[in-house]
Amino acid sequence: MLTVLITLFTAQAGNLHKKYEWETVPNIEVCPETNISIQEIRNAADYWVETTNFRYNRITKVSSCKSGKENTIQVTDGRGVSKDKEHAKTTVHSWFYENNEDRCFIDYVVVKIPRELKYSSQKDVVLLHEFGHAAGYGHSNHEIMKAQH
Repeated sequence: MLTVLITLFTAQAGNLHKKYEWETVPNIEVCPETNISIQEIRNAADYWVETTNFRYNRITKVSSCKSGKENTIQVTDGRGVSKDKEHAKTTVHSWFYENNEDRCFIDYVVVKIPRELKYSSQKDVVLLHEFGHAAGYGHSNHEIMKAQH
């Protein structure tokens, strides 16, 4: 199923809107409270590797997630996600160099995926979308990065 999704959505890579950049290559941490597997995360991250210039170092299951860990994408559960308004939530913490406000750099990212999604059949697509934000992309006409209502 994921292979079919990747094939369908790769053709639209030109429709992506780059909003942020990673200055370094991030690590990905799987927080203990999430029910997202390392393989599911690898599939989503690898989609962005194949579609764009996104890179990551490694994916690690950790015993606890320290808030604000630089150069890290943390995948956690959906605490703080308003299920009435959104499927999941990615918070990108970013900064600018003082003399260059044209480029916004990512410090760290928190990806929140609820344990139970409104439509469980869309888990892969929701994860791909949120990892698009983690890779630095905003909403656009790209099929994966369209704003979900």
